Amino acid sequence: MELEVLSTALKEYPATIGAETDAKGAFALVGVPDADVRLSYGTGHPSTEGCRYPVVYYSDSDSPPHAATLRLRMGEKRTGLVLRLPPAPEIVHLAIRVIKPDGSGVSRGFVDALLDGLNTESAKTGPDGQAELACFVGLHYQLEAYTFAGSPPGAGRIRDTPVSMVCGKDSGPFTLTLDHQERF
Repeated sequence: MELEVLSTALKEYPATIGAETDAKGAFALVGVPDADVRLSYGTGHPSTEGCRYPVVYYSDSDSPPHAATLRLRMGEKRTGLVLRLPPAPEIVHLAIRVIKPDGSGVSRGFVDALLDGLNTESAKTGPDGQAELACFVGLHYQLEAYTFAGSPPGAGRIRDTPVSMVCGKDSGPFTLTLDHQERF
């Protein structure tokens, strides 16, 4: 749950105040100044291990311009504010194999799934280069794999060319080949 402070009597910079929901979905926000605020829940980059929902705004909107703006007064208590979440997204697990150019598996490698350039899902490969990666059905991901190159580990990494896929539509299994090295 997040409350975005849009304006205050003090004309301070915009801020957000977060709160966790309990098992019943109830929440309480404390320390809210006299302000115009917007309530939301979710993220632009959902994760199977974190927040699973895209952003939803009060009242029943999926975009800031259509969201309700509430005016809160210092010490005011409001009840009955409801954010309706869409149905929980379906999660599937992808079979991925990470290999070297010679076809051998990459042990202790890493596989990331990115949404709009941000890493949202990760997995490690086993001794044979196999990994299982969770993703949300219908979302468009970029799959990337890498392993550290050289010693010390900060010397760089060997990585693949990112693979674009739509989870659930492109079911795999996927093979990612580590074909170029980056130094840093």
